[in-house]
Amino acid sequence: MYRARRSIEKHSDCVLDENLFKWGYVLVNTRAVYVQPDLVRNMSHNPLDDVLAEEPKMALCPFLDMFNHHFLAANEAEIYGFYIPNNVLDTVKFELQEVLSVLKLNLDERQYKFLKDHNFDKTDDLYIGYEGISFALRAVLFVSFNETIRNYNSVVFGSYPEDFFEKLPVWTDKLLRYKSEMFQKDYKRMTEYKFNKRVAADHRVTERVCELALSGGAGVD
Repeated sequence: MYRARRSIEKHSDCVLDENLFKWGYVLVNTRAVYVQPDLVRNMSHNPLDDVLAEEPKMALCPFLDMFNHHFLAANEAEIYGFYIPNNVLDTVKFELQEVLSVLKLNLDERQYKFLKDHNFDKTDDLYIGYEGISFALRAVLFVSFNETIRNYNSVVFGSYPEDFFEKLPVWTDKLLRYKSEMFQKDYKRMTEYKFNKRVAADHRVTERVCELALSGGAGVD
């Protein structure tokens, strides 16, 4: 990764660390094709010599990339090469208190005890991602909105009623809009006061996850 370090070190304000650079390099390199360096320079609107540590020899050709897929492999082609399992930037996490505050909910002692006993109050497990709402967040929403249910176990670890799934999109939409607004405010504040740029960049990525989830609707797995 010597060339990677050289490229990064040329810009002291670069928001990428070495691990993130490796991730991006592999992502591009597995999809790229070789082109003549002069052609890249002629097509570029920005000077490249002060950024690249070597000749620009790679280019992305999205349509060309589809040639190595079978015409019947539509599902595989949709995610091929672009999906990273357990990517922390693919989810929007919430604290239990955030969920309760945004949705204007109050827990009684029995509800809170159930969530606490099953570790449903852990922030790492309360999230919305591209694949939908997490198991823990779904449980939190059901328990919080149904104080009269006597046996939460039979529902949370069994089957949810149909009307619960009908209401989920409304709740997830409110949560995502809240988080999106919060990230926008945080990002603006960090850039105004020149806070850590890596943190600001992560906020922008997570904000984009919020926007994509809102535009497509957060599904339920």
